Amino acid sequence: MKTEVKQKSLGQSIVRLILCGLIIAGGMAGFIGLKKMKKAPLQTPSVEKPIRVKAMRMIARDAPVVIESSGELRPQRMVDIAAEVAGRVVVRHADLAVGRIIEEGEILFAIDDRDFRVDYEMSLARLEALERETELARREFNRLKKLLREENVGTEAAVETAEKATVLAAERLAQVRQAARRAENNLDRSVVRAPFDGRVVHEQIEIGEYVTPGKVLLGLADDSVLELVAVVDSEDARRWLAFAPQGTDGDRQRQWFAPLQRLPATVRWSEDGSVAAKGIVERVQRYDTTTRSLEVLIRLAGETDNTKEPGFPLVAGMYCQVEIPAATMTGVFVLPRWAVSFNDTVYVVEDQRLTITPVVVADVQGDRAFIAEGLNEGDLVITTRLVDPLEQSLVEVVEVVDVDGGEGR
Repeated sequence: MKTEVKQKSLGQSIVRLILCGLIIAGGMAGFIGLKKMKKAPLQTPSVEKPIRVKAMRMIARDAPVVIESSGELRPQRMVDIAAEVAGRVVVRHADLAVGRIIEEGEILFAIDDRDFRVDYEMSLARLEALERETELARREFNRLKKLLREENVGTEAAVETAEKATVLAAERLAQVRQAARRAENNLDRSVVRAPFDGRVVHEQIEIGEYVTPGKVLLGLADDSVLELVAVVDSEDARRWLAFAPQGTDGDRQRQWFAPLQRLPATVRWSEDGSVAAKGIVERVQRYDTTTRSLEVLIRLAGETDNTKEPGFPLVAGMYCQVEIPAATMTGVFVLPRWAVSFNDTVYVVEDQRLTITPVVVADVQGDRAFIAEGLNEGDLVITTRLVDPLEQSLVEVVEVVDVDGGEGR
């Protein structure tokens, strides 16, 4: 019985295996049939797409160096005026207000001079009396001296006494003359006049106010000549500033910078570049050890050149940009500043391929970079802004621009 059951189970297992094999074989046959029915895709050749760029053809040229800086305009001459004598203010200029212009020689203020005048008149009266007294003492001394020497009349003691009286009278006369001059000076100092045509910068004075010597009452600024201090990096100054030839005074030259050549500079208002004026490079005023820079003094040479509002000049207090002419770079290539990467490389077109070329930047002025080394005459430098292009990428130059921005081929 058990043998029959085992044989029956074995037969069922064999049937199942045969059925599974048939199913697998059918699936594989279907897969092979479907695969044979599939068509291969069309094959297209791979073509490299070029990068369309603009380029600039390199032409060596000489380029003047312009050092750019900035600073605040200030008057060349500005004075604080103080009282020189004590007293009460009795006169005050009618236009003594901040911003007003006072002409040279006009009375700014006057102090009550009655006491000074009394002292002066008293000194003159004493001076007149002492001059007469001194003359009488001198005559008496000469008379006694003549009598003793020519007629042997009198004594040596009387002559000496007369001589002492003459000396004392002369000494008192000198003291009174000095007092008279001092009284006259105080009388003159009680009236204060404008030393030049000046603009009132500040004032704190009123009629009736009592002032003391040394108290600053107002300030005047001479706006006829303005100047500006431009800060120049010491390396730029060493390379480009135009110093005058060394003089014969070697010791003086070793102690300080040689004089600068008096070249014209351009000063422009930072708020509006059309408000501008010509300036003259005067001198190196100071060397700043904290910033390693030179302070160069620029003095305005003429009237403001304003193309928009003729009545709006450059005035003291304006913050301005200054362009200082310097030396000339020879044989350099000019590129837009953005065409040179931060690590001083440019993209050059060679055989329609992009080549990354290191360069030496001689100077940067505004949006222009001046290349001293790394490029050759006739090179095509890509001026289109590219972000991390691959070297040897295929490029197509769609436009060639010359140095001055014009188109060319």
